[in-house]
Amino acid sequence: MTTKPVHPLSLTDVDFQEFVNQSVQFFTHDDFVMIMNVCFYRQPFLKPNEVYRITESRLILLLEGHAQASINLQDYAVSQGSLVLLAPDAIVELKEVSDNVRVIAMVLGEEVKVKQDVILHNSPTEFEHFLRLSYLVWDMAHCQPYRHETVYHLLHAIVANALQLDKQQKQSEAQSQPARLQALFQEFRRLVAQHATQHRTVNFYAQALHITPHYLSAVIKKASNQSVMQWVHRALVQEAKLLLQANELMLFEIAYRLNFPSASAFTKFFKRETGITPTQYQEQTTKGR
Repeated sequence: MTTKPVHPLSLTDVDFQEFVNQSVQFFTHDDFVMIMNVCFYRQPFLKPNEVYRITESRLILLLEGHAQASINLQDYAVSQGSLVLLAPDAIVELKEVSDNVRVIAMVLGEEVKVKQDVILHNSPTEFEHFLRLSYLVWDMAHCQPYRHETVYHLLHAIVANALQLDKQQKQSEAQSQPARLQALFQEFRRLVAQHATQHRTVNFYAQALHITPHYLSAVIKKASNQSVMQWVHRALVQEAKLLLQANELMLFEIAYRLNFPSASAFTKFFKRETGITPTQYQEQTTKGR
């Protein structure tokens, strides 16, 4: 689960006419889209501090600039040379984006299966490999007639390379942190995403993981420098923001959906966690549209 109002973001939300107006180079064919060297910050369908549920898989290469984002409750900082691969239904919140961010971005079709998010901070050599493959996809996509099989094999190669590098990176990290600790932390995050609106006690997550509450608290603190309840509250806030952003439910309905005893209890919680009331947050997001 996530805690801010969630906007579904799919191909139907992309204004291709806006790309034409901005002289952006892009290619689209069925469920595959590729955008070259676009100024990320100027795109009207992605706004900082709003939460999005990504409908289709995304692949992004950062050519310039830097950004900070929350992806499925995990904070990441990315910069020139980074790669971001997002699986369908990823929850993304842009927290900070520099004015000069430029990217190569792709919306991957259903034929390219992406089952996990990958964030890579590439070496110049590895990033160059990704760039060459991406430019080759661009060239092949413009061949007539359209070379469907070639394009999708190249996209598979990019995804496979990203997954391989991510695996190597995680194996390296496992040498500094016990694998068991990392496995528990990842499973805990998965449980929080599923159950934060229903279960808000350390005991629940400890029982689900078949460990003691004390051990769970120690593992989560060591792995993330945050407490169990900080993760649970963060997930609740993100889910609340998604519901508020949707602007489809009354405040008492959102409180009920998130299992608060009353709208006032929900408001008190939300203000404590974010510094503003749910109504103020809703007004801010509505005003920014």
